[in-house]
Formats: sequence, C-alpha cells, structure tokens
Amino acid sequence: MKNLLLLFISGFLIISCQKNVNAGFDIYKENSDPYNHKINDLYKIEIYKDEKIFKILEPEKWAPSLHSNIKLDSIKEGKYSFVYENNFGETVRKEIKVDESKTYRIRIALDSLVKKITNPFLKT
Repeated sequence: MKNLLLLFISGFLIISCQKNVNAGFDIYKENSDPYNHKINDLYKIEIYKDEKIFKILEPEKWAPSLHSNIKLDSIKEGKYSFVYENNFGETVRKEIKVDESKTYRIRIALDSLVKKITNPFLKT
C-alpha cells in the first residue's frame, strides 16, 4: 500500500512540474526598406517542429498570395523553423524556440538577401 501511495505521489509531482506551454505565432510580412510600400507575394511557408513538418501555409484558391498577417494559436513547446523563398529565389530559414506561453512574432522580409553579394570590382 505504501508503494502504491508513493508511486501515485511521485507521478503527480512529475506531471505537475512539467511546463505546459500554450503559445501563439504572429507571422507578418514586412519590407526591409521602410520607404518601399510594394506588397511582396508570399506563396508558401513550411513550418517544422523539432525538424518534422508541422504545417504548410499556402494561399487559398481565391487569394494570389498569403495574407500580410497570419496568426496561429495553441502552439506547444519546441523548436520551430519557418522556411520560405524570398524575392531573389533564396530559401530562407528562421528558427525560434518556444518555451513560454506568449505570442511569438515572426518577421518575413521577402525583399532581403540572405547571401551578401561581394564584387571585388566595387571595393575601394
């Protein structure tokens, strides 16, 4: 009987000590240049959780691209990666670790280069 009671108490303590994270994502498109008001099209975002596909966001049939702001709720603890293609054809990967119950803002800048262009002829 003592063993059963001890097992019950230890199980309760383990469950009550676990972190119960319930976060959200606020994904928004923004230009790198604040004076550029052109709307860039975003056709797909792949979201991975702990290196496994979690969700693929694509535009609806009637929408030419994904909306400016996308909100996702009920996000659990883990490492998330957001993969999309920018205007220059580069694959961009942003990673974020979710470990708190809050809304995480993910900025998508489609007009930003990942690789910097280096031209030896332009050096002074």
